Amino acid sequence: MDTNKKRSFLKVFAIPAAALVLASVLSPTIGFASATETTDEQGSAEVTEFALPSLPDSDSTVFPNAPGALTPPPPASPANNLMQSLVANKYLTASSSELSLAGPNSVRVTAITRTSNSTLRAGVTSYLQYWNGSAWVNFGAPSTSESTFSASVNYTTTVTKGYYYRVKSDHWVASGSDRESNSSYSGSVLVSK
Repeated sequence: MDTNKKRSFLKVFAIPAAALVLASVLSPTIGFASATETTDEQGSAEVTEFALPSLPDSDSTVFPNAPGALTPPPPASPANNLMQSLVANKYLTASSSELSLAGPNSVRVTAITRTSNSTLRAGVTSYLQYWNGSAWVNFGAPSTSESTFSASVNYTTTVTKGYYYRVKSDHWVASGSDRESNSSYSGSVLVSK
């Protein structure tokens, strides 16, 4: 299958399917409706009320602090739109950011960028961030890696307990004067007190 057919297939099927899966995970009640039925004299049912569930107003929803957290939980990280950005790219074939607990007060940061060609330059700059209750703030200095074919950041660091952390990474690939880039985010991790 040639490259154009693969991209066409992804645009037509994979991207909408990924969007539906993401929407069902983020809002599992969307698409479910409630109805009230009544019965007429002949015994046949009639729908008298049809209502879609209402979603809570995100600004009015208050989540309590999790045990060991100094702040309420952060909002969900931006969707990575990985499928869409990779289909649009010619050279940038993979990019990711991950964060995991490595100990009682440490986290492991991992980020990777890959190219479609072993002669191209790839780079990644990763920022460990913490949630201060109202915004994501960089924690420490960013970590950068650059190489041919793939570039990765992988380290463990000590953090302050009681905060939510995430990784934001800026990825790029260069081929001559052409440059492709995107950003990725890990999920958030609470380092409990």
